[in-house]
Amino acid sequence: MKTCGRAAFCWALLCLAGSLAAPRRLYCERADVAWRAYRAPAAFEARVQSLARDAATVQVRRVLRRQGRWPREDAIIRLKLPQDSLECSGRFEVPLQNRRNYIVFAERRGHAAVALGPPLRRTAKLMRRVRAVYKPGYSECLVS
Repeated sequence: MKTCGRAAFCWALLCLAGSLAAPRRLYCERADVAWRAYRAPAAFEARVQSLARDAATVQVRRVLRRQGRWPREDAIIRLKLPQDSLECSGRFEVPLQNRRNYIVFAERRGHAAVALGPPLRRTAKLMRRVRAVYKPGYSECLVS
């Protein structure tokens, strides 16, 4: 019995040391690009043309996923931006700048376009991750 108690104590001590040595953030849906891509009705690459406090005018460059027939390539869209929430953010989230390309996950509500989370800075790695989500078979469960 003594050996079992020592092993449990050593294991607890090891876990405590490991958690203190490498602190990690809790999981956050907003920071997970693949989850945002999977849940969003529409996704596209867009270039910012003008900015306001709560909205941006963007030109759609490349459509990654459509919601019905929306959006169309080269369309100019007034995109309502979400309120900033600092409790959880991803590393691709940056302040928007004019004439820069971003990946936008959005939905259409009537005639308005609403961004689902802040637009993400476009990088090759981010594009590969988003495209992988939209490939056939991404969410299939392989059961033997």
